[in-house]
Amino acid sequence: MNTPDWIVQAFKAIDAKDSAGFAKLFDESGEFRFGNAPSVVGPAAVESAVAGFFGSIAGLSHRLNQTWEGKDSWVVEGEVTYTRKDGTKLTVPFCDVFRMRGSKVKAWLIFMDIGQLYRV
Repeated sequence: MNTPDWIVQAFKAIDAKDSAGFAKLFDESGEFRFGNAPSVVGPAAVESAVAGFFGSIAGLSHRLNQTWEGKDSWVVEGEVTYTRKDGTKLTVPFCDVFRMRGSKVKAWLIFMDIGQLYRV
């Protein structure tokens, strides 16, 4: 798999629960949408939304299975394992679409179902 280093580093920031590092990937009008949640726009809003999510879980770890490159875009397919605050784990598939503006993320759209993450 030929995954660009910036994608690998982006997922490392996520797995480290580094909301500030994650937000730095976005351009000033960058959009972030996670599953069925409403989109947030701009690095400050992205950082706040992601920090809130990170605070609701104990940890997470991504496995990147495949990447595809398009014109000013990338698609990443993989699996993420969430660790809940009670120590239980949930692994779900995901597909992320990146639309780029130069070296910054113009849109990061995550397609996945995390409905089971908060079920008891």
